[in-house]
Amino acid sequence: MIMNIIETIKRFPDQSSCIDYLEGLRWQGLPECPYCNSKRSSKRQESQRHICNSCNRSYSVLVGTVFEGTKLPLPQWFLAISLMLNAKKGLSARQLSRDLGCNRKTGWYLQMRIREAMRDGGDGGLFKGIVEVDETYLGGKKANHSKKKRQERRDNNLQVTGMQDKQPVIGLLERDGRLKLQVIDKAHG
Repeated sequence: MIMNIIETIKRFPDQSSCIDYLEGLRWQGLPECPYCNSKRSSKRQESQRHICNSCNRSYSVLVGTVFEGTKLPLPQWFLAISLMLNAKKGLSARQLSRDLGCNRKTGWYLQMRIREAMRDGGDGGLFKGIVEVDETYLGGKKANHSKKKRQERRDNNLQVTGMQDKQPVIGLLERDGRLKLQVIDKAHG
């Protein structure tokens, strides 16, 4: 669910609201130890952590996630995710750091961790259900090419039009699911 920035700030004003949301999303009310996968645990008093009754280790909902091992508060993480998802043409690390009120290195760190979390691991297996496939060509108009390339075409008497200088890309979309894009050499059967 993508929210705008104001909704994100209202819905996740503090650390505990973020933890509650993540616990509901990850565990659906029944905490599971990330170390031994046991569902028998006790919640620590005055803390957002749990103790596993099987392996006796302490854990929180953040273990094994992009948020693990960070000192940055979760509301700032959620705001960074919201800013990145709502940025139409991308967001630089410097702009993100200015928006969050942190330094440039923290902004870069956040971006790298969030992008890694959004990255699809490998091919993800076969698509299931209805899959839509389409191709397109990416590239600008010939008139917008550099003076050197336009002169090359004139010198070689190339009367090329259409898609010769554009890059073909094919896309597969699983209904209500994943999307995969790939650059191809030629868009033919």
